[in-house]
Amino acid sequence: MRQNQTKKRYGVIDIGSNSIRMMLFDYNGKAQPFANVKKYLRSTRLGHGVDASGNLAETSVARSIDALVELKGIADAEDVEEIYAFGTSAMRDAGNASALTAPVLEKTGIAIDIVDGDTEAKYGFYGVSSCFSGNILIADIGGGSTELICGSSAAGIAWDKSLNIGAVRDTEKFIREDPPRKASIESLEAHVKEQVATLLEAHMLPQDTTLVGIGGTITTCSAMRQHMTVYDESKIHMSTLSAADVADMQTDLAARDLEGRKKIAGLQPRRADIIVAGTSILNAVMRCVDAKQITVCGRDNMEGAAIVHFGL
Repeated sequence: MRQNQTKKRYGVIDIGSNSIRMMLFDYNGKAQPFANVKKYLRSTRLGHGVDASGNLAETSVARSIDALVELKGIADAEDVEEIYAFGTSAMRDAGNASALTAPVLEKTGIAIDIVDGDTEAKYGFYGVSSCFSGNILIADIGGGSTELICGSSAAGIAWDKSLNIGAVRDTEKFIREDPPRKASIESLEAHVKEQVATLLEAHMLPQDTTLVGIGGTITTCSAMRQHMTVYDESKIHMSTLSAADVADMQTDLAARDLEGRKKIAGLQPRRADIIVAGTSILNAVMRCVDAKQITVCGRDNMEGAAIVHFGL
């Protein structure tokens, strides 16, 4: 981390298992660290097959290289002075991560930082914690991993854990039918509950802890709940979903085939094949912590990475 006092335009790129996201922003000092924010998303499914093969697929790498070259061009056109890019679950699990890092460095000049689960959790916490005053439990459901982070803005992180459960990983592992069989979803949820329950046996949750969700699964659930035809982050940020909302959504999604899911308002068609696993993970987590509702935060590990890496 380094301290930055001057006004600059920065970029952060999150290379996930399902999508690559980029945030561009102006830093105008501590009073306004994130100004003129623009966010971009490209679905590349980098994590496809990684759980089974241990390597990044050639087609996924090619899509990701193309996306990163495009995003770097956008950043250059926006006069971004410095970019920090980090890779998460798919890249840290893959034995051939250099198949992406080397050509990206050559074509764009961007050196990808492959972060461990603890660092990914830390980024999520710093992105979210300033939005809440009390104790929080953050559930960051990604494509290849799910981070659970407990703490508060006043005391910092109490504990965190990165679990190898995610919307892409668990779709490939458990859901092979369309529509999915009830038994497949039950197996997936049992797998999630086992890992979360083991974690909660070792770590207590403080009283009055607010469950907070970040990542593509939870923001998509909020968009579907609001029947959004055009994604509006201002309506997603700090929205809430009840446990009943999530359970009903999961039931409805699982009853539809892929083409039926693609027609749902608020659900991007490219996420339709993994959203059943995503909502199943979310449903299982909420049941494990006995949460009546979850608050959706529009700030996440991109803001957190900027705070940590650029010293904002």
